[in-house]
Amino acid sequence: MRLLPRLVRFSPCGLVVIALVLSVAADGLAQSHEWLLGNWSGTYREATGVSSGSGTLTVREEAGTLKWTWTGGGRGGKTEAEGVVTKADASSAELQGKLTFHYVPTFIGVSVTVRLAVSPSGLSGTGWNDQLNSTGVWEFTKEK
Repeated sequence: MRLLPRLVRFSPCGLVVIALVLSVAADGLAQSHEWLLGNWSGTYREATGVSSGSGTLTVREEAGTLKWTWTGGGRGGKTEAEGVVTKADASSAELQGKLTFHYVPTFIGVSVTVRLAVSPSGLSGTGWNDQLNSTGVWEFTKEK
């Protein structure tokens, strides 16, 4: 029974070590998504080649949550989407959200999932849309 009191009693040095470990861990988590924040210019195209366009992906942090917006346009017209970053590490990110504006009005509200990875030129990946059964290819470079 003497083990429990020993666990409860931390020396001041032990508390400092615990605080430093937690601080470094928290800093590592923060830095794992820092690279993603900001404006990214790029292109998208459907894997079938039916449509393509260009635009801006913006990733920002609000109250501890990573949020994103997309504004773009192509042959058909303007598209906009927004959502949250559901996964981010040092080399990849997953974005989930909805179309908030589309030149085809019935597409507004359709869900979107985009998986991006760091590439030599910036970010590249694929986007998926369940309701439209559509896959797109995305390529971005970070704006300065």
